[in-house]
Amino acid sequence: MNIQILKYSSEIEFLKKVSEKLPKSRTGDPDWDDASFFYFTGLFPCLDESLSLELYQRHDRYLSQYSYSENLPPGIVPTILSREFTNAIPESIQTSAQDYLLKNINHYDVEIFYHSPDLRQYRLDFSLKNKRSLNLVRGFLKSKEEWSYSEIHPWIEKNPEVFRTGPSYLELEVFRGCDLSCSFCPRQFNSNDQDGKFLSPEFLESLLRQQEESFSNEYTVCFGGLGEPLLHPNFKELILTALKSSSHLMQELMIETAFYTDPNIILDFLNILDFAHKEKITWIINLTTRNPEKYATLYGKNKLEKVLSNIKELEKVFPKNRIYLQFLKIQEAEDEVESWVDETEKQGYGVILQKYNRYAGLMPEKRVTDLTPIQREFCWHLNRDLYVNSDGSVSICKQVPEKTFGNLHKESLIDIWRKGLPAFKDSLNSKHETTGAPCINCDEWYTFNA
Repeated sequence: MNIQILKYSSEIEFLKKVSEKLPKSRTGDPDWDDASFFYFTGLFPCLDESLSLELYQRHDRYLSQYSYSENLPPGIVPTILSREFTNAIPESIQTSAQDYLLKNINHYDVEIFYHSPDLRQYRLDFSLKNKRSLNLVRGFLKSKEEWSYSEIHPWIEKNPEVFRTGPSYLELEVFRGCDLSCSFCPRQFNSNDQDGKFLSPEFLESLLRQQEESFSNEYTVCFGGLGEPLLHPNFKELILTALKSSSHLMQELMIETAFYTDPNIILDFLNILDFAHKEKITWIINLTTRNPEKYATLYGKNKLEKVLSNIKELEKVFPKNRIYLQFLKIQEAEDEVESWVDETEKQGYGVILQKYNRYAGLMPEKRVTDLTPIQREFCWHLNRDLYVNSDGSVSICKQVPEKTFGNLHKESLIDIWRKGLPAFKDSLNSKHETTGAPCINCDEWYTFNA
């Protein structure tokens, strides 16, 4: 076996170097170079050899310059690139070869390989490019070593624990309570007798330690829930704990806030954070209108001027690429959306156009449009989310915070996570009425956090 290791700073440079090592074209025609190679963007232990052969035969038969699958998960078949294609890529290109192709697809002979079933909804990855992919593949290989693509979907339906390998999105209600009375918030439709409760830094440290010891998946932490995180009495310590108690597995710390509180203390703290820590934090600021009167109507208090001032102060100590303004897509504000987006982009902030959540019928209809897919699939939140209330209890999902599996003050994370498997199994097998969550009345199942 002739193995060579080529080290280059960019993918394009690497692909061009590989092309130089290809044999001469079989055609002998200077205008038709058929030399091609298989390109594996990772380790493919679940490679489907028969589908890979079919892809190559099509590539060769139709004289393609680039062949790839549009619907198969990474790790099932390789991409096939011709020397003609790689030689045509400009040296100055900074994107990947795939991104370059998609922007210039009309300039090349491309074979787009489709094979049923279409499992794109599952976001599967068998290329071992990250920990979640590694854990997924381990689950399959424990059963047997040789897999065909047609076997994957039935196996997942029978063995959902292979797919549900651990939480990747931890939404933590670090503080229960808020000074606003937003018309689009479920706090106005629920009992607020738990207001004032909060999660301690020690609790957070224990949770993240368990997350990394019990599951080796990448994950995101969100300070959110039914409360304003900045009202937490030890918010600085909470951020420090999240940053110091986690490893590289924590991809991002998201802070969802209406940002109406006095920010001076937190701004001084943020100012001394090193760049690497700042790059892990994302601010999501709820700002559905820039109209003072409409703000007072939607949020219950006229805090708009304070919020805008706070945002200006935040950008002095925090990179703008980590600050996102969120516009909730509701009927009352739809007439502002275009001007709102233009102004936000002009100011240099990130834009989030957030879908309105009715909390499974708890709140009145405010959606501008209904984008729910016609065919209901499994719920991503039952698959990947962990929703923790301010008292340490874990809900089956955020739609019903009061319906819990257990409490992290009393039980381990892995034991509580396992309790959610039957609900997800029912969701995966289209038994939505028996999950224990209000799935039938919910339209959040297709939304994806991390």
